[in-house]
Amino acid sequence: MRLKLNILPLLILLAACAEIGLVTPQSFDQRLSYAYDQHTGALHSISAAVNAKEMSGADGKAVLAIADNSRMLLDSARMATASGDTETAEGRLILATNVLRELSNYLRGVK
Repeated sequence: MRLKLNILPLLILLAACAEIGLVTPQSFDQRLSYAYDQHTGALHSISAAVNAKEMSGADGKAVLAIADNSRMLLDSARMATASGDTETAEGRLILATNVLRELSNYLRGVK
């Protein structure tokens, strides 16, 4: 549990760096990889918040379901680009990225 609590400040720092423009993925693959990293960070943040009793178990399950949906969008974006459907891939990546951004905003406010 202590390791998870130590990861949380690092994840917040990485998210802050991304928001001020220090990390700027350009290609589709870079943006997809970055979104997968955001998803992983969200999972760690949710786990840490529930374990630290900053979020109820029920809220944690609800937020986890949103994170799971973003993961499905990322996976479908990856499959769409692999099949050559770049327009669908871009749309799904944009949707997943927006969901993850809002999820990150919510998690920052959990105390």
